[in-house]
Amino acid sequence: MTGPTAETVAGATSSSAGSSPPAALVAGQGSFLSDLVSRSGTDGSDLLHACFSRSPHASGRVSSVDAEAVRSRAGVAAVFTARDLRVTMPGVNRFDLEPSLPAVAPIAGERISWAGQALAIVLAADPVVARAGAEEISFEIEPDESGTGTQPVARWRVGDADRKAAAAGRTVHAVIDQPRVAATALEPRGVFARVGHDGRLEIWVPTQSPARARDEFAAALGLAAAQVHVRVPDVGGAFGSKATPGPDELLVAAAAWVTGRPVAWVATRSEEFLAGVHGRGGRLEASLGCSREGRLESIEATLRFPVGAWLPYSALVPARNAARLIPGPYRVTSSVVDAEVVTEPRAAVNIYRGAGRPEAALLVEHLVDDAARALGWDPLALRLENLICASDMPWSLPSGEALDSGDPRAALEHAAARFGYEAERASVARRRAAGERVGLGIGCYLEPCGQGFERARLTLDVGGHVTLATGTASQGQGHGRPFERLVREVLGAEVTGFTLIEGDTDRCPDGIGALASRSMAIGGSAVRAAAEAVRVRRAAGQPLPLSETVRYDAPAEAFGHGAVIVRVVLMPDTFAPRIERLVWVDDCGRVLDERGVRAQQLGGMAQGVGQALSEALRYDDQHQLLTGSLMDYALPRAADMPADISLHAQSTLTAANALGAKGIGEAGCIGVPAAVLNAVRDALAEGRELPAELPLQFPLTGERVWRAARWLESRGPGSPRGRAH
Repeated sequence: MTGPTAETVAGATSSSAGSSPPAALVAGQGSFLSDLVSRSGTDGSDLLHACFSRSPHASGRVSSVDAEAVRSRAGVAAVFTARDLRVTMPGVNRFDLEPSLPAVAPIAGERISWAGQALAIVLAADPVVARAGAEEISFEIEPDESGTGTQPVARWRVGDADRKAAAAGRTVHAVIDQPRVAATALEPRGVFARVGHDGRLEIWVPTQSPARARDEFAAALGLAAAQVHVRVPDVGGAFGSKATPGPDELLVAAAAWVTGRPVAWVATRSEEFLAGVHGRGGRLEASLGCSREGRLESIEATLRFPVGAWLPYSALVPARNAARLIPGPYRVTSSVVDAEVVTEPRAAVNIYRGAGRPEAALLVEHLVDDAARALGWDPLALRLENLICASDMPWSLPSGEALDSGDPRAALEHAAARFGYEAERASVARRRAAGERVGLGIGCYLEPCGQGFERARLTLDVGGHVTLATGTASQGQGHGRPFERLVREVLGAEVTGFTLIEGDTDRCPDGIGALASRSMAIGGSAVRAAAEAVRVRRAAGQPLPLSETVRYDAPAEAFGHGAVIVRVVLMPDTFAPRIERLVWVDDCGRVLDERGVRAQQLGGMAQGVGQALSEALRYDDQHQLLTGSLMDYALPRAADMPADISLHAQSTLTAANALGAKGIGEAGCIGVPAAVLNAVRDALAEGRELPAELPLQFPLTGERVWRAARWLESRGPGSPRGRAH
């Protein structure tokens, strides 16, 4: 078998994504999947490039797929249809539910399940030939409307319906239609697979969970896990979209296994929009009852999450998280949440940075702001009256989730002090009197940071050099710096050097991976446990070299929290919101890398701003994607970022893991959108109550905000008052 030798490719990825220093990546010294594919195609190898022929229809019966003409085309090495490849879909995390999973194939056989589903995969040494061949695949699809509706996957109820709240003095209602968004990582999805000299399937894939990816590839192809070796190169972002392999990656690996030749595929940006996994997309509806004295009494919510035609492993997570996190960090006497997950003939929806946490915060913070207007309270004061605080700990949410530490009320007090809240309110009043539309918005939130286990193997050699292998897999977070700090804290001066290995299922112990802001809380705890095991053996007189592998099981889930306050002005000519100022206080527990924490905050904030102001994937009534490129999908720009950003930490340790660490990676996507939404609504309200039917949903584009303002004006200057119940 020709192609890059195992040593050549492994040498480029042995440090893996987590060990390429951030400075090296910025300097262009990383080794991403496309780099590996490029090198593989220039050394005389027999590398084949894959290209997919995809269905333009969202539903229908496949009458025929004719690939014979393309198979005979010069330069085409192989063409596979559903009759040629037997590949099963990846598994789904069922939790304690009994979901009704859709019967969908990775490559369409008898039925089409979504627009963008693969009909055939074309292989050629020249990617241009492969693309031309895919475009020439002939097929016939009979229209069939039976697959265009939604189908229930799972339903469940969360909360304490038996607890009776006092009769509410006022009730406010909110409906949020959150559009789908695209992860749009710098690096699209891709995979490079080949049969190695030992007869095993070697797969290079940018993934957040190497061990799970290995198991998914093996199961999909009918192989034993030991027959598959997964390696993770540097990863140019993931945000949940690369948590597990999807149909495309599985089909490419199957093609390599069947042909015995190296096969590579890197998605185009348009393929990412059409056939990749999306995020968000839920419909959230709730009522909040409160006493006339300002107590939040009861919340009843209905959540509906469409998840597309097929379910990635974590497809149920966003709905589950949103349901279990309501009513957020507030004391509410009674809470009942009905959640539903349904399929629809569109691309899949998976976890996306926040994964249900932003939805819960959006809904609750929207309601709390409206309750403040209905009661005549300042929104800051009403929150401070109802937020849980340190003396309440441990605190149990209505869903049964438990917080062991933290002080959400103090976090908001800290943020308000840093913001100069009273002075800002006075300034807003003056600016409004001068004709400006200005608003302040608050977003309080909880951020649970993952459950389960992680493994680490630490080797201390005779010269004092430490080699650490972990089950995590970085997508650019920079695990190396905090992991090295943990090792040096335990082993001290005995450490003379440090090497981190991540993302290689042969060289690393199995783990869950980098998901749900769990890398430091659980992965870091495993690193510390491995270092402590080596230290104990050294103290007992064990000679070097010495190696210890540990599995760390987190006893509980750590909950971070925080508060965001923003000032937003609506531009006079366009009504486009501009975030003038943002103050953010976050409690992520013990901080091991302050620079890394700040980078995570800024990155999450940018994505939260994008969700709030510009990002939305749109489909028409026939489930055809309308936003198929970056010409149609508006990512946030530098000019959209707040002009004045102030980040602050309020760290309280947790007993939920050995480090006392909590999550930080998703916090910006949780608190920022809620604060921005409330600020825009505040700018429109100008002190009035806002009717529940106000037509204002994400993204908050200038046109949408303008239409909402015109709608309010059409009702007269006093009409919104008194309509909150």
